[in-house]
Amino acid sequence: MSEDPFENLKKFGLTTYEIKVYKAIALKGPLTSTEAVQYSGIPQPRVYDVISRLLARNLIEFSPGKKRVYKARNIEESLRNEIDTMEKSISEISRQIEVARKRSGTSDPYLWIIQSERKIRNEMRKNLEEANEEIMISVSYDELKFLSDSLGEALLRGVTVVVVLFPDSVDHDISFLDNAIIRRRNGPATEALIIDRKSVMLRIDKGRKELNYAIYADENEIVHMSSYYFYHTIWKPSIPIGEGMKFNDRTFSTGWLACWYIQEAMKEGHKIQAEVEGKVRGLDTKISGSVLDVLIEDGFRHSFLMRSRNKKLWIGGRSARMEDVSMYSCRVRVK
Repeated sequence: MSEDPFENLKKFGLTTYEIKVYKAIALKGPLTSTEAVQYSGIPQPRVYDVISRLLARNLIEFSPGKKRVYKARNIEESLRNEIDTMEKSISEISRQIEVARKRSGTSDPYLWIIQSERKIRNEMRKNLEEANEEIMISVSYDELKFLSDSLGEALLRGVTVVVVLFPDSVDHDISFLDNAIIRRRNGPATEALIIDRKSVMLRIDKGRKELNYAIYADENEIVHMSSYYFYHTIWKPSIPIGEGMKFNDRTFSTGWLACWYIQEAMKEGHKIQAEVEGKVRGLDTKISGSVLDVLIEDGFRHSFLMRSRNKKLWIGGRSARMEDVSMYSCRVRVK
């Protein structure tokens, strides 16, 4: 016999009596308190304090008048505030842990498994809302529409948004992606989301119910490998769509993407200035200057050459080992 789904309300802190009364009102209601006792089977002396707690949790409401009749409220709306509060608390705890780790100089890599459609979508939306510089995403059109508000808000914040569409997006409205860098694949691919070159989420085979989950990581080497997976497997086989890319000032966190954008802009005759934040021999640095050249050797290096204070410096990505500077952030200014 399958488990009673109402028992899951215990995860929200409801007692056995509260669940029984709520279930009776939801399935049989509207009910008076007497009828609630009859259908739930709880002791008569307990019904009033149980109903009071259900009212306080906004799970039920009553009609006006001398004789109160209780009915169930929409459970998703009733629990949404509690879910939102829990998610905010989790985010704040995560933020404080991250701050504490930075202060202590420790960083433990971790990999999360996220299960269920709702949790995956909510986590994707949360990550989009926290993006500061760059979003790279490949998704189906249904997923894209669900995330459209968050993507539109990111574009308004000045975040560089790169979208790889699947074939199911053909003939659909994508006007909310104005000023995004957009490509489309001839076939579906892994649904992926990379934020600020700091975190990655990969959807595992959405087409099979038993494999409906995603992995999430913020460990540098995992993000690095996922970024190049995105480049070689998702980005390169895709084709640009639209009337042509708008070359304007953008901020990048990913080395190969910055190199590609600079190279494309220079092909069109634009002159490029760049402001780079990164590391030189492990020390933080900030440099600015003009971009002289771009070197792209797939599978080997993505670099661009800058002149800064009469010095020529090669700039690579976050995991660069051959270049002078490991780039964490790059503001590209197009002239």
